[in-house]
Amino acid sequence: MEEVEVKILEVDRPKCEKILLDLGAEKIFEGTIKTVAFDNGNKTLTTDKQFIRLRKENEKNVLGFKGRIKNKEAKVMEEIETEVGDFDKTVQILERVGFTIWTQNTKDRISYKLEGVRFDFDKYNEEYSYIPEFLEIEGENIEVIRKYAKILGFEDEELKPWGFGKLNNKYKS
Repeated sequence: MEEVEVKILEVDRPKCEKILLDLGAEKIFEGTIKTVAFDNGNKTLTTDKQFIRLRKENEKNVLGFKGRIKNKEAKVMEEIETEVGDFDKTVQILERVGFTIWTQNTKDRISYKLEGVRFDFDKYNEEYSYIPEFLEIEGENIEVIRKYAKILGFEDEELKPWGFGKLNNKYKS
């Protein structure tokens, strides 16, 4: 599956939520997400803009592969995911077969869905808490993402095709 998304920095979540709810959006998630990303021992995955990711989304655990697809307007990733049982045992399995933890973090997320478009309000915790709350909009293509960003009051230049690295670098002191 292909994932197409952008980030919008330093958003006014209550204002955006009101617009989304007025449009008929459905809240589909609220909780804390713990993410552990893995690379192989010689770092060839991250060098090639790929990684294995394990997420704990409240009580649900999801293992996935993500690989970056070149695009200047949006962050486009190949994404393959499956639900797994035990989070800690999955970490142990991945480490035993040679994967190493590349990065890990936790964040609070509130998600809405409207006409196939997903809106995730994210706020990192702990060591990345200096990153202000932001919005990710994910849709089938950049045109539909732009449409909803405009409805929420954002201009095209505010849509960032960034992954975590660029987001972190913007705010890291």
